[in-house]
Amino acid sequence: MIIALWMEDFVEEAPKSHHKVGAVLVLPNDIIYAADCSRDDVHAVQRLLMKHYDKAEGSKMFMSRKPCPTCTKLLVQAKVQRVLFLPFEPEYYPSDDKDSKRQQVDNLFTASAIAQTKFVLEVEDSVLERALKETPEADENKVNEMKERLIDKYSAFKKNSTWIEKIEKELPWPAFNEIKDQFLEDFYKVMEWIARVFYIPQSQSQSNIARAKDYHFELYGNPKLSKKDFNPVNNDIHKRQAKCLMEIARFLATRTDDPSTGVGAVIASMKIEILALGWNGFPLKALYGEFARASDKDKSTVDKKYPYVIHAEQNALLMRNKKDIEGAILFVTKTPCHECTPLIAMEGIKTVVVDEDVSLRDDKAESNQLGYKEFPEKVKEGKFVCFQTKKDDAGTSDVSEETKRNYEDYEGEDPNSRHQEMIQKKIRKTISNKGGGN
Repeated sequence: MIIALWMEDFVEEAPKSHHKVGAVLVLPNDIIYAADCSRDDVHAVQRLLMKHYDKAEGSKMFMSRKPCPTCTKLLVQAKVQRVLFLPFEPEYYPSDDKDSKRQQVDNLFTASAIAQTKFVLEVEDSVLERALKETPEADENKVNEMKERLIDKYSAFKKNSTWIEKIEKELPWPAFNEIKDQFLEDFYKVMEWIARVFYIPQSQSQSNIARAKDYHFELYGNPKLSKKDFNPVNNDIHKRQAKCLMEIARFLATRTDDPSTGVGAVIASMKIEILALGWNGFPLKALYGEFARASDKDKSTVDKKYPYVIHAEQNALLMRNKKDIEGAILFVTKTPCHECTPLIAMEGIKTVVVDEDVSLRDDKAESNQLGYKEFPEKVKEGKFVCFQTKKDDAGTSDVSEETKRNYEDYEGEDPNSRHQEMIQKKIRKTISNKGGGN
């Protein structure tokens, strides 16, 4: 659902009389198949159903907002099994006849077998605790600023917002007032987790210089580019799209079951249609302990994880929603290794955007580990055009004073303060029991 929410930022303008919407199509086997947003006057759900009509039956559609009547009737007709949406203002809410549209949507859902579910964003305490432990102490203030910017951005769930007061009747959600305080606390915790994703080692391969959202793109090498080429350095639209997709790749990296490194990858067409999403990890349905989990840091262990882990690029290529991806663009959080580089080239991917400084990726690997020399060499040979991210210089906070005020709970207490205190106590107890830090 985080991907659907993040896809709202892919474009600036929403369709007339509608909110921007992000949507993700998930297959019956729970494979993330495709994602899109409302753009070019076509709604996100409509884009996905038209492009992937043969995969819709029995699937799930995750949406950042409740659908409009047109999208709902297409979901019903395509035999989507379930629609899950966040309880923001619905897609149709800016229209003048929102009351009748709400009734039309509810009539369509009621008369069909399709299930509609209000999706409550939440993150487990253990996940947030891990993120808190892995966030560099020097970045705590930056994390808090980003968290508050996110709450400011999704203002529908700020204290005493207009939508909070209307959600019970206008979504409708009759039970909302009974769970409102818990809902908001969970929402704030998720915003904190999202903020931490940009700083923790699991989400970026060079955690000591984590980019967060303060980064820009640079061209690696000296290839010749035309005005038609994808260029997030000089083209503002491409820059916006590249940031959105790279940040989705960072979220995907957190889904890994690799014990030491998370990598995420997104493949997009030249028209910036998402073709595949992937992250690294052990083979599907693998049980804990079936494969070695040691890394190169575990010198005493002979059998290591490297022969068993499926790389993010490999998973993305295997799970893609289109056969021909000639000329596609790969967004990946780590420089492609010697295993993945030939596959990327074979499938015709021409542009690779990497969330690190490619020149810093050395090749000290032994024979049973990973090497990274091949990709930079292919870039120099002209096989790929490569863009890399660079961290911006320190900037100033743009968190509004209103957000700082509205961040307080209804009783005047910051719910995150309570949670932070609880997490800190857990960490101190864990460290005390272990007798040390790492």
